[in-house]
Amino acid sequence: MTNNTTGVAYTDNTPNYLGTLYVIGETRTPALTMIGGMRGYTPAPGFEFAMEQYASLETASQRVVSEADAVSGTATQKTYVKAQRTNTAQIGYYPIEVSYAKASERLKLGGVAYATPEEVMEAELDFQTRMTLMQMALDLEYSILQGTYVTKTASSTDATTRGLIEAAEGGTNYTNASSAALTKALVDGVVKKIADSGAPMTAPVMFANSFQIMKLSELYGWSPVGGTGTGLGGVRVERIMTDFFEFDVVFDAQMPTDTILFADMDKVQLRGVEVPGKGAIVLEPKGKVGASENYQLYYQLGLDYGDPNFHGSLYGLATS
Repeated sequence: MTNNTTGVAYTDNTPNYLGTLYVIGETRTPALTMIGGMRGYTPAPGFEFAMEQYASLETASQRVVSEADAVSGTATQKTYVKAQRTNTAQIGYYPIEVSYAKASERLKLGGVAYATPEEVMEAELDFQTRMTLMQMALDLEYSILQGTYVTKTASSTDATTRGLIEAAEGGTNYTNASSAALTKALVDGVVKKIADSGAPMTAPVMFANSFQIMKLSELYGWSPVGGTGTGLGGVRVERIMTDFFEFDVVFDAQMPTDTILFADMDKVQLRGVEVPGKGAIVLEPKGKVGASENYQLYYQLGLDYGDPNFHGSLYGLATS
């Protein structure tokens, strides 16, 4: 396993190697991909942005009046009150700096001079930029799922966007499993709450970490014989049909181990607070100071998830 470092990329802390690069660790960002990626944002007018306004109806009943009351117009007037839901954008900042000396030694492998065409070795600045963009996407994935809300009240405040899990647990469609193992009854209970809340669920997805994905396969899986002599065995549940909705099942390493998220991804999007003339995601050189290439990767992005009751959460599940 490699040991990453902080600060400038020098010749002595970032050695070159030859061969196909494999990025160690989880790099997939399914939630971010579903909503259009980093560039798939909708502009927001400011850091604290409105997602949608909402109003609620009362429980249905047999509401009637007498003929006399209808003629006299004495029925009680009902006024429906609207409210506003908001979230905030957050600032992501990733400096990138490579010394001139490091950029010059593209042919040196782990301290040994290596005579090879220069094009075989990736330029250090390109490599550092590519890895930083991947890290940024992974951090955004985490924020989309596990982000906690802090609004910007001063220039020194780290504003953080509310993610889908916190959003769902701020509505009505959540259940605390209290360390119980995953069961169909627990899943059905959350799905029933989502249905009862009137959520449309036009693109329903269950997100879970590896442990709960395996439990979902154990719970809902079955293993038909694929054909004589095929040697096929095992199950992988990719879709679960409930009484109300049909969910895609997605593994996401950025999910907490004890939680399953039920999300309507049709209602989720990134919102970007654009820097004039540059957009909400900026990669640009910094002011020249010394003998290095110095860049900064910067974004102002937040999550728009609509109404919390478009989503659901089952948390506190057993993890062993």
